[in-house]
Amino acid sequence: MRAGMARYRTRKCSGTPSSSIGRSAAWEAYVKPMKRLESYQAARYRRQRFLKYLRWFVLVLVVYEILTIYAAKALVVRSTAMEPTLRPGDHLVVFPSAYSFDTVITKDQFAYRTPQRGDLVLVRLPSAHARSWIERAGWSIIDFFTLNKLPSSLRLSSDAVIKRVVALPGDSLFMENFIIKVRQQGSEHFLTEYELSGRSYDINTQGLPEGWHSGLPLSGFFEERQLGPDEYFIVGDNRLSYSDSRLFGPVSSKAFLGKLGFRYWPFNKKNLE
Repeated sequence: MRAGMARYRTRKCSGTPSSSIGRSAAWEAYVKPMKRLESYQAARYRRQRFLKYLRWFVLVLVVYEILTIYAAKALVVRSTAMEPTLRPGDHLVVFPSAYSFDTVITKDQFAYRTPQRGDLVLVRLPSAHARSWIERAGWSIIDFFTLNKLPSSLRLSSDAVIKRVVALPGDSLFMENFIIKVRQQGSEHFLTEYELSGRSYDINTQGLPEGWHSGLPLSGFFEERQLGPDEYFIVGDNRLSYSDSRLFGPVSSKAFLGKLGFRYWPFNKKNLE
């Protein structure tokens, strides 16, 4: 009897591991598909969330691009060419569609308004190369992420400048003591840039050495010239800076990238004239 009980205990003990292994294998066979399902669902949720954020980002970027192309664009002054009206660090709002409407990809221009005397404008330099829409989109993304505060030293080139329109197509003009005098087409008399524009603004003429005569560059004088069709004469309010039509000549209407609207920083400065 004792021998039988021993054999029974032996069979019972020897059967326990195999049954445990069987249950463990069955449990793993049940759990593994569940884990794979949970892992798949988690990955699918992360992918859907990523795509959702990506769609929102693309939407915000597209809206930003449309607004900056057609409605309003923030601009930071980086040079002294418009002093004392504008100084480095001034934050401005430019209206890109003030004079014309441009298509996004082909950049065809549809003009519906012409610049007027005294307008503060954003102008493309004659030496600037035409950027492709891909390049423009890339710089738009950079400006979006940097809040338009990327230093000019890190940009490929400065292909746009802020200037003031002083003469229109058909006008005759000359400069005397840094002041532009203009004779409108069909008129007999020359008037100053202030009289014709009706604007009140200051210009910077201080800084030339004593004895600097009118035959030298930056002297504040040039002889009479007449503008042809679709030619606009633009100058900076800092008349000691020569990076304007005195250097590169008149510009066409296609060179205008927008009209300056207002200065939003610093707050304590007067409105633009």
